[in-house]
Amino acid sequence: MNPTGSASQKVADVSATVRALEDAGATVISSPTPGPHEFRAVLADPCGDAFIVYGPP
Repeated sequence: MNPTGSASQKVADVSATVRALEDAGATVISSPTPGPHEFRAVLADPCGDAFIVYGPP
């Protein structure tokens, strides 16, 4: 699955958001990973559509 062109959402706490989304039925494709400017995680909704959440390190 290639998340290029996927929806993205800035959040205050990436790890907490990923946990909440998993509890709601999302699947983690890429766990929160630090980058040069932000943490980023890639998930998929129950239909398999990929999306990105990102936020401050």
